[in-house]
Amino acid sequence: MELNAVCRISMYAERVLLHVSIRNKSYVLRSQRNSRWYVGFTMDLRKRFKEHNEGKYNSWTKGRGPSELIYYEAYRNKADAQSREKQLKSGQGRAYLKQRVKRFLTLSG
Repeated sequence: MELNAVCRISMYAERVLLHVSIRNKSYVLRSQRNSRWYVGFTMDLRKRFKEHNEGKYNSWTKGRGPSELIYYEAYRNKADAQSREKQLKSGQGRAYLKQRVKRFLTLSG
């Protein structure tokens, strides 16, 4: 995956998608240090993204930052967002994410 393309996804997600009024979100971060992906859930994506990058809590992303937001989905129901997070962490979910990001990169050039 081309770094510039991933940055385009990240900038798009940060500028446009963070303004969705639905609070419950499943999200994917990409470590700029080692390109590994982290899947999580939050009710405040902007705040949680900042916490990940500041290494505020002992989470998988601490010490692996900075990270960029490359994908997220919004849900009205907290349980739905948490369920989707769990699904995206599975092998089938990771395959879906890779295909989704690849498709976006193909369409955006």
